[in-house]
Amino acid sequence: MLHTLITIVASLSLLALSLHLGWRLAQASGLLPRRAQALWRSARMSLPRRTELSASRWCSHPLLQIALLALGIRLAVYLLGWAFHMSAMSTSGQYVGFWPSLDDIWAKWDAPHYLSLAEIGYAAPQNPLHIVFYPLYPWLVRLGALLTGDFFAAATLVSILCFTVASLVLYRWVEDETQDAELAQRSVLYLALFPFSFFYGAPYTESLFLLLTVSCIWRLRRGDWYSVAVLGGLAALTRNQGILLLVPIAIEAWRQRQQIALWQRLLALIGTASGFASYLWLNQHIFGNAWQFRIAQKTNWQQDFGFFAQNIANIWQGMLTDTHNMVFGIWLPTLICFAGALALLAWGRRRLPASIQAYALVYTVISFSPTWLLSGPRYMSVLFPLAVLLAMWATPARRRWLEPALAGLLSLAIYLFIRGWVY
Repeated sequence: MLHTLITIVASLSLLALSLHLGWRLAQASGLLPRRAQALWRSARMSLPRRTELSASRWCSHPLLQIALLALGIRLAVYLLGWAFHMSAMSTSGQYVGFWPSLDDIWAKWDAPHYLSLAEIGYAAPQNPLHIVFYPLYPWLVRLGALLTGDFFAAATLVSILCFTVASLVLYRWVEDETQDAELAQRSVLYLALFPFSFFYGAPYTESLFLLLTVSCIWRLRRGDWYSVAVLGGLAALTRNQGILLLVPIAIEAWRQRQQIALWQRLLALIGTASGFASYLWLNQHIFGNAWQFRIAQKTNWQQDFGFFAQNIANIWQGMLTDTHNMVFGIWLPTLICFAGALALLAWGRRRLPASIQAYALVYTVISFSPTWLLSGPRYMSVLFPLAVLLAMWATPARRRWLEPALAGLLSLAIYLFIRGWVY
């Protein structure tokens, strides 16, 4: 009974958000009858108006402050991870220095696969399962290793650099959209304090994917369709969710149809799709099957594409029956992230452009659709519109407890990762 109820509630939540988004898109595209638009405006005028956040600047060099904020929190994450690692090893009397500990702490779970790909590539005899990992991040790590001489060091530097630049781009995008520098800076802060943001400094794709997606959205909203074509294609070559950028690109292509030539809009759509097409070609070239990655996912991870609401219900069932490390390391954070994302998207349904709202909604649904979902919170860490909405929601009174709570949850997530409970 409870399993069915959770499935229904999750489905209805998505339906309500989708209907509201469809209404906004119909308004933006001029598809609504004039009488319906007039009735809508009349209803909106009868509601109390929202109070907008005032614009202010925190310093004369905000980009420098953003860079220092991003790097400072990354350093704090490394130090905290080292402290937890030393605490775990204290019973054996061993001491590991800060720098030597980085590899032991952060190169786990998927990270060794990316490092192996950077070193040997997609060599089928070595590990045919590597095909499930997209190639752009390993390629950049391999390029960085030419300078550092060490693949782990190169991967760490690539991740830190990408996150720092992504933070700067996020700041610029939010400031462009809202004319509120304080809101833009808080958005970066909450992105960096997200409980699973420690992956930004590990040998994972999170930082690169974040950089490419936020840059693509920024340039899309600025009408730079050439950059969108390149950035969208690179994002689709980094992670499977990259192809979802087609959603905001298609919406903005329709919205800007009077200002932008058709061939430019088509170029952005084709460029983004070409990233995923290149990945399919890689599968075909190595294995003779463009969909080999799906076979590897099913045979090794029992992974398939399912109905997200059913998956949420299954995760709840795991909460009640699984071991405590799975409950507190995976299932509970996954449920909290899903509920929190839907709550923020519902609250912010009129506060973000319709194209961004659509991207966030589709990304959430697709990210919770894998039938064996172990990394849901990690996937959601790069959905930057949530950080912007959280910054909008965080009034001065709420910030007094919100920011310490985020920092505390980040510390807890790092501890659970050190213990091997978080993937």
